[in-house]
Amino acid sequence: MTTFLITGNLGYIGPVLEKNIRNYLPSAIIIGLDTGYFRDSIISHKTPFSRPNVDVQYYIDIRNSEIISDIINRHSVDHILHLAAISNDPMGCEFEQVTSSINHYASVNLAKLACSNHVKSFVFASSCSVYGMGGDSPKTEADSLNPLTAYAKSKVAVESDILSLNETVNSKTKFTCLRFATACGMSPRLRLDLVLNDFVATALSTYKIDILSNGVPWRPLIDVNDMSKLMIWGALRDGSNYEIFNAGCQSCNYQVLEIAKKVASALQPNVSINVNESAPIDNRSYQVNFQKLLSVLTTEFTPSISLSESINNLVNGLKDSLDCVSPINREHLIRLKTLIKHRAEGRLDGNLLWLR
Repeated sequence: MTTFLITGNLGYIGPVLEKNIRNYLPSAIIIGLDTGYFRDSIISHKTPFSRPNVDVQYYIDIRNSEIISDIINRHSVDHILHLAAISNDPMGCEFEQVTSSINHYASVNLAKLACSNHVKSFVFASSCSVYGMGGDSPKTEADSLNPLTAYAKSKVAVESDILSLNETVNSKTKFTCLRFATACGMSPRLRLDLVLNDFVATALSTYKIDILSNGVPWRPLIDVNDMSKLMIWGALRDGSNYEIFNAGCQSCNYQVLEIAKKVASALQPNVSINVNESAPIDNRSYQVNFQKLLSVLTTEFTPSISLSESINNLVNGLKDSLDCVSPINREHLIRLKTLIKHRAEGRLDGNLLWLR
């Protein structure tokens, strides 16, 4: 029997990852571990697989290493799929110290627990944002890093510390760091602070797309279903005990304006695009080379969902929930606004620890 522990399973990726594990390994045991910040951030309770599809669900802060160690040991966890994080730049800016505590130190402590509890593999959801301002050449794993935000810096720090851990600890745990392109696509726990998801939801509900930048920055994209398959592959892969992979496909590098045009084209003829030509330059712009990963993947795990498919899946998934994703009703689907609301209503303290 194979047992997976998914941290952050009540986030955007979690339900899609759970579904893919069930499809690929029907007999697997899935343990969910989540602090619960976004447990109610769902489109609708009627949405398929909106409830956790796990065998056991724990509501535990990822910083609570003693309890997590007990969970790993009690369930004889084979694979840890580590998603839990303060998950974007705006949250990292608002909660910089907490981002370091959760994204960096708690992640490294979790990796240490994987080693000491003889976990077979540890898959870390890193990010292509580590490249920062990437220039014109697609970045490979061998290129220098230029993290510009607290979020991106935390990812670099974890990668570095896991490498040191792998080199110094006599452990058989296999580490895989997947530098994901920007996530997109349909999930019952949708995020609307992601570029494609935001564009589709806004276009559906208002018939326009407002681009906050000048539209020039590059963003690689990857559908949440492809992300989930790669997490499973990372857990089960053969090869060395530490690897970093850019995670996406060669055709998925887009400029922001191009993404908006693709969305508008899919929803024509009524959608207009407004570009903020006077916006400050967005230095978070990077193209990414994914050849290292693609050269070792089998067909069943190779990213295959096109931008058009991601758009269509979002359109079909949201067509009965337009009120929920309209600009006045979408705050629960935007991560930073959810955390700010929890704090304002006295549920979280300044360190994002639950008060009640």
